[in-house]
Amino acid sequence: SLLDLLGFLNGELPAELANAYPQALPLARELYDLLDAQKLDSPFGLRRAVVHLLARFDTVIERLGYQPTNDAEFATLTPVLSHRQLRLTLDQVFMIKHSGYRDRETKEPAYVAMGRSDEQNAFVLPLPEKETTPEAFQQLYQQSLNDILTQYRLDYTIR
Repeated sequence: SLLDLLGFLNGELPAELANAYPQALPLARELYDLLDAQKLDSPFGLRRAVVHLLARFDTVIERLGYQPTNDAEFATLTPVLSHRQLRLTLDQVFMIKHSGYRDRETKEPAYVAMGRSDEQNAFVLPLPEKETTPEAFQQLYQQSLNDILTQYRLDYTIR
């Protein structure tokens, strides 16, 4: 893509390529400039940049008259958490959202953990139907985030 090419070439395209894509290049450059302004020096910074990129991409395609991708809910980005956040309860860091998607393996409804700070999908909980009662969700929300991540073998990175 043009965005990839801009990244590989540090934002500078040869004139023949720039001239070949007069409509797409300004859009790709808008996304590139957003990334270029971000600090990509840590897992947290990289995740934040991707969250911003996905949001801006939706803004761009919506501006062009297309349906947004809803990648905030659809694209799972591994959470980058502090040791303090791991000690907090699940509901202090994430909101669990019932989505229209299904788990690929179990075909059960997918429950997406949306970050409270960035509203981005961090992981999907494979909850069997018996664990989706209001009482079960109350219990789930009160468990420590570390316990949830361990219990469901979910990936995460430490800041």
